[in-house]
Amino acid sequence: MIWSSYVEMGSLDRKKIILLVFTIFMMGITGIVADLYIRSIQRECDFLNDFNNFTLNEMRSISIGFQTYDHNTSEDTIQSFMLAKNLNFNAIKLWVGPNYYNYTKYNTTFLMQIFQAAEDLSLSLFISSIPTYEVGEQRGEFPYNATKIQLYLDWLEFTSSVSRNYDCIAAYNFWIVPFEKDTTTPGEKEDVRKVYLNITSHLKNIDPDIKITLFGDPAYSYVPLKSNEYSALGVQPYSLIKNDIQESRIRWLYEEAKKCKVCVFIDEIGFRTFDTSGRPNLAICDSEEIKYALILEYRNLFEVEMNIGWTYFMLKDRPNGIEGDFGIYSPDDVLRYSGTAFLQDI
Repeated sequence: MIWSSYVEMGSLDRKKIILLVFTIFMMGITGIVADLYIRSIQRECDFLNDFNNFTLNEMRSISIGFQTYDHNTSEDTIQSFMLAKNLNFNAIKLWVGPNYYNYTKYNTTFLMQIFQAAEDLSLSLFISSIPTYEVGEQRGEFPYNATKIQLYLDWLEFTSSVSRNYDCIAAYNFWIVPFEKDTTTPGEKEDVRKVYLNITSHLKNIDPDIKITLFGDPAYSYVPLKSNEYSALGVQPYSLIKNDIQESRIRWLYEEAKKCKVCVFIDEIGFRTFDTSGRPNLAICDSEEIKYALILEYRNLFEVEMNIGWTYFMLKDRPNGIEGDFGIYSPDDVLRYSGTAFLQDI
């Protein structure tokens, strides 16, 4: 009986030891998984905290275009920077591109002046351009016109050779449309991808620390880079319902972008009271007063509820009312009523 008891106790001890070893093993696996998850989150946080004046989720930006929009000199551009700063923006989406310089009018002094002004005002710049339009309209010459692609790459090298000397550059920001997500052929996707990889490699050769961001609507469009090849993805969830920010559309496009496994921000969004571009259902409201209220809704949604960075389109209207009155300043730099929404506490 005594011997039998020792055998039973030994058997129980072995079971306890096996259970203990198994528990320790599972705890180890859980710890590894948790560590990997924490590291992935940390990598995202490292990116979010890597900008000069803000984290990406704290970005409040305004879209400014020059050359083809309303800025033809460095003085005009710097004046717009100051107007943006007066409304507490901390970043600028700066529309640029080689067509705006006619390819040959590369002006180092111009770039140095506006970059220095951005630094003096503590504004970070997203240098934004449209490769498909700079090389050739949509499915026309892009991505197959090697001569124009090289001109575009030359312009990027020129601009980045100047910008690398300034801390105000947040990222180089590239449009991913209009190559459709589902109808673009595999061969065409690969050709598009090669051009975008060429773009990023040219920039990295000039400035290894440079950030690359993409913008567009990934729910509809082919994203040509993998998640480890760029830093963030911006969406443009303009409303398709009059006098309504269409929050469901915003959240849907945001969730679609998150599937790309990169940081997501609102690259552009805004409202106008009239349209001249043939898109009468896009971003329309009835008055400046309603536009003011809609901007406040945007601010509450992005800055409080979702806590994500966003860009309002735009600071001032394009010449001759092209695309309507998105601007929060009039052409003669007078703040419109809708623009005062950016001065309100939320």
